[in-house]
Amino acid sequence: MSATYAEICLSIAKEEINEDPNILSFNKDYGTNEELVLLAVGIYHGAICYASKKLQENRNFILKAVKKNGLVLDYVSQEFKDDEEVVRAAIKQNPKAIFSASERLRKNPP
Repeated sequence: MSATYAEICLSIAKEEINEDPNILSFNKDYGTNEELVLLAVGIYHGAICYASKKLQENRNFILKAVKKNGLVLDYVSQEFKDDEEVVRAAIKQNPKAIFSASERLRKNPP
């Protein structure tokens, strides 16, 4: 069975992201795709900046992102930097993420 057009496009997008995760900054459609953004943040934490606003405000998505790369915590909203579950997951993935947590959680880590 041959791949659909959408599957081919997704495959090409994944290849592009693997070569350069910052490609999300040039293709806004990629930033709306959860799978592609998670792939990109797994390579480079700063790629979270190119995620759509909807994804950046979605707690479940942010939790997935910090589990892929704890340093994503550098770029998330203050709300998530003060969310114990998000910070715990980020620190578990990369202990350096504690430096991006809220002051409250830096003083008393989850």
